[in-house]
Amino acid sequence: MSTLRIRSLFSIQCCADSEFGVVSGLLAIAGRSRSAAVTCGLLLAVMLSGAWTADAQQSFQKWKPASQEEDYIQGVVFVRLVDGRMLPSGAARSGMAGFDAVAERFQVSGIRQAFPIMEAMAAKRPLSPAQRWLRTVYEVYYDAPVAPSVVARMFARESSVAMAEPKIIYRITDAVLASSAPPGGLYHTTGQAQSGTPSHEEVPQATPNDPQYSSQAGYFGRLELDDAWDVTKGDSGSVVIAIVDEGVELSHPDLNANLWTNSDEIAGNNIDDDNNGYVDDVHGWNFESDNGNPTPESGEFHGTTVAGAANAVTNNNAGIAGAAW
Repeated sequence: MSTLRIRSLFSIQCCADSEFGVVSGLLAIAGRSRSAAVTCGLLLAVMLSGAWTADAQQSFQKWKPASQEEDYIQGVVFVRLVDGRMLPSGAARSGMAGFDAVAERFQVSGIRQAFPIMEAMAAKRPLSPAQRWLRTVYEVYYDAPVAPSVVARMFARESSVAMAEPKIIYRITDAVLASSAPPGGLYHTTGQAQSGTPSHEEVPQATPNDPQYSSQAGYFGRLELDDAWDVTKGDSGSVVIAIVDEGVELSHPDLNANLWTNSDEIAGNNIDDDNNGYVDDVHGWNFESDNGNPTPESGEFHGTTVAGAANAVTNNNAGIAGAAW
């Protein structure tokens, strides 16, 4: 498996996890908690209750029900212990009395690392501070019909817990699109620009001249990229996309100009110039061969195809169009 980074402005995040935003395989920490507020009286009632009794098991209606929090993934919260302590991945209890009391209340059924790939990385090289932090983040799964914000708040009250929060679902809405619209509006009609709900008379203005663009109409149409390109294009952006796939043909004429280059690394000197743990990672990293050559092996083409769909050079009268333009 190789990771290739490509320059682009166009990035749609359909679902991300609060502090742990995932964009095409890249992990980033946003550094804030979005746990919803919970009524103090309800919290106090639970704190005094200790382990659930049979009557308490039948009184989940006292809690904020999960159905009221559609912006959170139900039945799971993120937890990280103080000092980066490790939890027994796969278990349902931690061995710590306070933590396990909360786990018992909310019928925790399993604990697992949020980013298990960090274990494989740690076996090959020392982890960076950010990677060590991610290594000690866990997903805690529970069965009680209670809102994730309540469960996160209760775990966060434990002295052994450094951070606890729900997994937030971010949705792209019409309001978000409207806030990014150009002065003429999101949608354009022949001879007149206007904003509002699209109709059958409104047509996108951005149509690339790449000769094979017509063959992409099916999946690009489902993504409504014509309309998206009227709002923004990636031809002047600084966002980096990671392609986690087979290798990518770096010399491909319809990709080469959009390849990300690590300016802090000197190619071919066999030195980790930017001290990130990867030697000569000029265009990404080959995790299968553990080197800085993310090119495909003989017979591999899927990575190049995916990279092209994401960010082939668009509107250059050659090849295909890339979603990022």
